Amino acid sequence: MKVFWEKGYEAASLPDLLLGMGLTRGSFYKAFKDKRSVYLAALRFYGDQVVSAAIRVLEADKPASGYERIKRLFASQIALMRTPDARRGCFLCKAAVDRAPHDPEIERTVLMIIGRIEEAFGRAAIADLPGKQLANARAFRKAGVPLAAAYIGLQVLRNAGSSAETIAGIAQGALESLLTRPKAIASR
Repeated sequence: MKVFWEKGYEAASLPDLLLGMGLTRGSFYKAFKDKRSVYLAALRFYGDQVVSAAIRVLEADKPASGYERIKRLFASQIALMRTPDARRGCFLCKAAVDRAPHDPEIERTVLMIIGRIEEAFGRAAIADLPGKQLANARAFRKAGVPLAAAYIGLQVLRNAGSSAETIAGIAQGALESLLTRPKAIASR
């Protein structure tokens, strides 16, 4: 995953992958069909590990409100601005731009992972609405789309070199929109 993350799909050579994975060529071909299958495995791993960690923040148990859980996740993106990896970006975002337009299976995988993020944001967004429940995952996804878009956008802008102030302003705007649209969310 780190090799693809740092170099991109096209620039990642077989020797790079062998070195990064600590495998011989023979072991590589016993475990994987080709470079693409390693990439898909890396993308799924990213979804299972990194994205699932973000989702756990959104789905954390009380006492934090849904708003506070969303705020905490946005704050984690702002905190990344002060790390050496600030410009590394998001592997999912890179896959969405770099490979998804050219490979239907990678596109499906990217969209499935984004759907999980949307649903988690939707569940957190409606958590504070009294007496309102959405009936299914599709409704949660619809409610979470704007927040997920802001979250993913923060990662893209961080990777592009936007300032911490810009990132914080976008996060604040997303949080403010959440506060001003509870009736719209509840009516979905």
